[in-house]
Amino acid sequence: MSLDEQHPPPSKRVKTEKKKVVDESFKSNKEGNPYFNMGGYRRCTIRKWKGSVLIDIREFYEKDGKEVPGRKGISLSENDFNTLNGFITGGKIDEQLTALQTYDENLRNKATLNEEGEPIFELSSTKRCTVRKWQGTILVDFREFYEKNGKKCPGKKGISVSVQEFETFRDYSMNGKISKQIISQGGGGVSDAVSQKKEKDDDKSPTIENTDTVPSSGDVLKNDDGDPFFDLLSNKRCTVRKWKKKVLIDIREFYEKNNKKMPGKKGISLSEEQYKILRELILEDAIQNQILLQEGKDVKIEEGKIELKKNDDGDAFFELSSDKRCTVRSWNGRILIDIRQTYEKAGKVMPGRQGISLSKEQYTILHDVTKEGKVDEQIKSQGEAS
Repeated sequence: MSLDEQHPPPSKRVKTEKKKVVDESFKSNKEGNPYFNMGGYRRCTIRKWKGSVLIDIREFYEKDGKEVPGRKGISLSENDFNTLNGFITGGKIDEQLTALQTYDENLRNKATLNEEGEPIFELSSTKRCTVRKWQGTILVDFREFYEKNGKKCPGKKGISVSVQEFETFRDYSMNGKISKQIISQGGGGVSDAVSQKKEKDDDKSPTIENTDTVPSSGDVLKNDDGDPFFDLLSNKRCTVRKWKKKVLIDIREFYEKNNKKMPGKKGISLSEEQYKILRELILEDAIQNQILLQEGKDVKIEEGKIELKKNDDGDAFFELSSDKRCTVRSWNGRILIDIRQTYEKAGKVMPGRQGISLSKEQYTILHDVTKEGKVDEQIKSQGEAS
């Protein structure tokens, strides 16, 4: 029996029968509970215990050929998750991750800090989320706390996840996928307070200053420079802009500073010619087919206009130019679509720093706005503006 099961939260709801939500991005464990892999042996499971729906973030280990839940983990109640979801959709946790990555003290001081100066987010009177650094690695820590001598002390129940693992959880949370599974288990999903906040935010003009706004996927927005962009979720966007009379398609990660979205170092700018090749790959479903193969699905691959190649790790990639490529790869159980500049060293092609990795959800938005011709429309409008 796990630590969380020894001290479960009190029953709050009467068991009701509701239609199960079918979502291919979720798997089912032997008890029939939906879960998704966050990376490695970490998973998030939505389960029911004594009438209450729990969101369980836990590390697993292998025993006798089976994956078994370990002690490292925490079970969040619906209320805990709703509070966490509010911090996620408001970009507050991402903001503190950026503060640690960029050593921005002003940004860090916008959060509530613990005695060690680490930003914390209270999920309830006994649970909190902490963004911290350990041996040079940035971690997001979900943990139960207890009080001793008037101070809050960390308990044994909890888990620290990497930035990549948190990003997976964040994407599922922002897309409403976790809430749908909570409802399918008989819970209430996102709380009324969170829903009202989203409705209020939806009434705002989706400009760059309204950082709490969650625009609809595929909407054409404008930044402070008047450049059109598409929000790819999780602080990533695709911007069509002009630089030295050339139109560029910029796919980049952003961070928040002084209540404004600022472009980060993670990203890449494609020329019109390079984007045309990427567009061709999207229209032919060449990238989508490689994603399906990574998921272990049967796909009939037909020869396309752009040659499919394999790197030394066996990952499929397509050349966008002599020094840029799009690679479909798997990392810690996550499928990533990596668009990156390369360089040659000792006769080998090496990945450069200029580039960005998109999750499947982020790529899907780019895929859709490209297939619908929305990116081409903005490229054309930028060209006409010259």
